[in-house]
Amino acid sequence: MKHPFALFGLSPSASKVLSAVKDGLPTPVAISNETGISRPAIYAILNQLEEQGLITSGTLKGKRFWHIANPSQINRVFETARSALLGSKEEKELLYEEKNIEVKVYRGKKTIIELMRFIYQEHVGETCIGIQGANVYDGWRDLIGLETIHELNKSIKKHRMIMQVIVPQDHFQRVVPTMGVEWAKHFEGRTTRVNEIDESYFQNKGEMVVFKDSVYLICMEEALVIEIKHSHIQKMLLSLIHYVQDNSRVIDGNQILRELMTAEK
Repeated sequence: MKHPFALFGLSPSASKVLSAVKDGLPTPVAISNETGISRPAIYAILNQLEEQGLITSGTLKGKRFWHIANPSQINRVFETARSALLGSKEEKELLYEEKNIEVKVYRGKKTIIELMRFIYQEHVGETCIGIQGANVYDGWRDLIGLETIHELNKSIKKHRMIMQVIVPQDHFQRVVPTMGVEWAKHFEGRTTRVNEIDESYFQNKGEMVVFKDSVYLICMEEALVIEIKHSHIQKMLLSLIHYVQDNSRVIDGNQILRELMTAEK
């Protein structure tokens, strides 16, 4: 029976080393004792695994140690291996279609970027409502990078989309120091309404964008977007969102961003 890590295209020795790191053995000596593989071979394998994004390294008291990568990095490596096996790195799949109702799934960096650009062009001048979980920008930054994020934010302004958002308390105060002043500059002026609710409701890395005829369920951490068009699901979600808006605090997100940009300069 093949080792499960063979799905990553790893040799049996590399799979054993990765398993050892995953089990908390951080040094070549400990890994060698556990696996019986020579230390010179382990160093070479560790470097290979780090290049693939499966593990990361650090230094403590002058000694180098290794640990397993975070889940988002592992997911990206797995998706690369999966795509290679399937012969395609990108996916767009129609799951359901009846009359004018459609449900589609989009996966992969290129496919999602193309979808986002299309959404902004398709909804010029329209109102949309967005809900963002905590730390969603980690997934955006890791998957598509800051440069593309800035491009998409500028596109929203260019196409005069009217945005209302529901965010955790102190959302902008946490995001601006990590995403930067340029992000704040492109986000400022995009929103006509910002509702703020308790952070405990945002313990996820997903987000949702709802238009009058469609809803997009997004998780950049998983390189996944689900699109639902012309469905009563979208109408139901809009009703719930309006309830939240009517029963939560409204803040001036644009003014907060302007103050944060001034403070960051």
